[in-house]
Amino acid sequence: MSPEQMPLSQRLKQLDEVQAARGMPEFDLDAVIRGGERRRQRRHSLVLGTSAAALVVAGLFTGGRWWPDPPVHETPVAAPLEYAQNGGSVAVSQGSDPLARVTVRSVSLDASGRGTVVLLVDADGDFTVQPSDFVWAGDSLEQTPVGAADEVTVNGVETLNLTYDEVSAGELAWTLPGTDRLAAAWSVGESVTQAVAGDEVWYLQDGATVTAYQGSEARGRVTVSVAAAGSVHVRVASSGEYGSWSDHFAVRADDFVWSGGDLSQQAPESSGWRSLSVRDGAVREGDLRFAGVGEGYLVWAPKVGETAGVWSSAGAAD
Repeated sequence: MSPEQMPLSQRLKQLDEVQAARGMPEFDLDAVIRGGERRRQRRHSLVLGTSAAALVVAGLFTGGRWWPDPPVHETPVAAPLEYAQNGGSVAVSQGSDPLARVTVRSVSLDASGRGTVVLLVDADGDFTVQPSDFVWAGDSLEQTPVGAADEVTVNGVETLNLTYDEVSAGELAWTLPGTDRLAAAWSVGESVTQAVAGDEVWYLQDGATVTAYQGSEARGRVTVSVAAAGSVHVRVASSGEYGSWSDHFAVRADDFVWSGGDLSQQAPESSGWRSLSVRDGAVREGDLRFAGVGEGYLVWAPKVGETAGVWSSAGAAD
């Protein structure tokens, strides 16, 4: 029988006899098989270890959990504009950077109620002025400039001429939209222009709300809604948070009258309140009734001879 035809068991037995004659250990097929398994296991462990290391390295460069999040850089918030009035001039700055100086050069008021304001703007860079922010408050409703541009950008020195119709001696306010604060306020008349005195109380109406000022500081706000002819809701709010004013702000029911189309005036009926007094940011509300009146206007006159606010019913003529 040739070796190729010999069964495997007999061939292994012959191999053992040869190894025994030569003093070699017996051939152990099971050990060979087990050794092969161990080699395969070592190779598999090596592959696994190498793969894990590759994953760690990949995580470091692909934003994995082993790499810290990049720092977040917040966009700095621009400092608010600051306004400092000194007589007829207002210095405008942002933080420590001066931006511009706005000066009321002259004010004129003729007998027909036409007013003119001349502003001198001296800007260190591009500085935008909105003419509609300069409001003329007098005996009639507040007026903004007529025929003026929406905004004017000045870089250098420029003169602006603002014209107003149907105005009277009163106050010129440089308003800051969206807030009760003022950039500046001047007393204006036929030939006199100066900063509003610190103890002067005056009023500025914007839509349904009238703000009462003492000097250039807001004291309180009165907001009125006219539900129907002779039916009125009044809301009074303190503005102490805008300045150093610490006293209360009060509105009396008797200071309101209803004016009809025939110019007749009527006082309110007795209501549940005679005065709404607030302070330190407080708010109070109340209703007023005017019996037997038709379409017309509610007039608030807290001081004799001075109208602070006017509101119309839905059907009143403009």
